[in-house]
Amino acid sequence: MRLNLLGALMLCLSCATNIRAQAYFELPLVDNANVVQESILKTSDFRVITGMPKRISNATRIESFERIQASGLARLVRLSQNQDIESVYRHYLSLLKQEGSVVFSCEERNCGSSSFWANEEFDDRQLYGRDSDQYYLVARIDSGRYQHWVQIYFVINGRKDRFMYVRQLSAAGEVDITDWRKGFVVEGSELSAKAIMGLRRALSSAPKSLLYVVSATEYDAATPAQKARDTTQARLKDIVAQLNSELPELEGRIKTEARGDLSTRPLGATAQHWFVLYLRD
Repeated sequence: MRLNLLGALMLCLSCATNIRAQAYFELPLVDNANVVQESILKTSDFRVITGMPKRISNATRIESFERIQASGLARLVRLSQNQDIESVYRHYLSLLKQEGSVVFSCEERNCGSSSFWANEEFDDRQLYGRDSDQYYLVARIDSGRYQHWVQIYFVINGRKDRFMYVRQLSAAGEVDITDWRKGFVVEGSELSAKAIMGLRRALSSAPKSLLYVVSATEYDAATPAQKARDTTQARLKDIVAQLNSELPELEGRIKTEARGDLSTRPLGATAQHWFVLYLRD
């Protein structure tokens, strides 16, 4: 399937009195696809569905979803009448797996009710069709500075129009999280002096809190599982030793977990090895 590549979209969004440029993932369109509607989504709290919607007691329940503080772009794309939407869906499924990770996908009736996607999730009645003529996927793509979420819903509507609704969300990354309740991301093998000072201040106002330290490493498929576990565990011991040395008040209050590979990389983190530290009562 040949691609008609679009240029990268740089949109200026207004935030209070400041205007800043926001970058979006470059999503190519298939041949003979036309953008019929396009709208800018200002920074807000978006729900990104990552699990199957189910109808229970006349209400739609979502198995899982993410809450993303982001800005974005929504596009309604009309496909040509001779295009098979399942083939287009599988094309984008493969493309987004190469660019990042597909978090969730569903096909036909496994996507729930088409009326839910048309009327509740994307608020566009043109997307309403038969439940057997719909597909959905959501992917996450990290670029270091930005975290991109791409949602695509495919449907043949009641008029037999073949539509692809695309919602792209982009959230700015920030590695140094100051709120220890949400977590502090550390790249490399040790905490900086600034981070130690921040943690000391946080501990002074939470003298009974436990500090959880999660160690993770991204490996390629060629790395043996045992080597991945050993390396991750060794890095975890190093950072715990630093914590015990510089913050003796943490003695007996550190909980650890070594994970060879986290399924979701922390927003803003770009290194192969990272830790997430957070306080819990």
